[in-house]
Amino acid sequence: KSLVRNLNYILVVFGYGMYVFVTGALAVWAISMLIEGPLRMGTIEASAVMGGATAITGLLGSIVGGLFVDKMGGSQGYSGMLKCQYFNILMMAISIPCGLIAMMSTSFGLFIVFFIFSVFALFSVTAPVNASILSSVHPSLRTYAISFSILGIHAMGDFPSPALTGFISDKFSEGCPEHKSEYSCLAKSSENCVWIKPPKG
Repeated sequence: KSLVRNLNYILVVFGYGMYVFVTGALAVWAISMLIEGPLRMGTIEASAVMGGATAITGLLGSIVGGLFVDKMGGSQGYSGMLKCQYFNILMMAISIPCGLIAMMSTSFGLFIVFFIFSVFALFSVTAPVNASILSSVHPSLRTYAISFSILGIHAMGDFPSPALTGFISDKFSEGCPEHKSEYSCLAKSSENCVWIKPPKG
């Protein structure tokens, strides 16, 4: 009851849930976006780029976020929670436009630069947001706060997001008539379709 009545806690967990919604959708669909999108990457290349860049920048971003919490006193009560949230807002203001530019880029060099900035900023919020969750509740409720936040972020976030974003993509896609070859597909520029070779078997 105390957690439900705590507006700071509810808002931080809701924001974290929306963050996990986006990362959950990206985890499932980002490789497909690289294969079918403007860059037209191969499956192996797309997987290597996405996995490698995410692993390295994700690790570095998480470390930077943790160092921020320690340096700025982000785990010290209400003022610490505010510092963490200002940091998170700044990182999202960097991550979202960089991510959009990366995913719409037709140049691999441009894609990789903006993608690295986006993922680095995206992962740097994990320590501050968890510090905010702990700082927003009474010390006796911290174990419950973390437990319910984990349940909430997955229920709102990466559980529904891949299916929902896939449904939205299918719903608003104009589709593409069947074509026998890449040449016949490209010849119909008005359809804006992309020829994707089927996987082996």
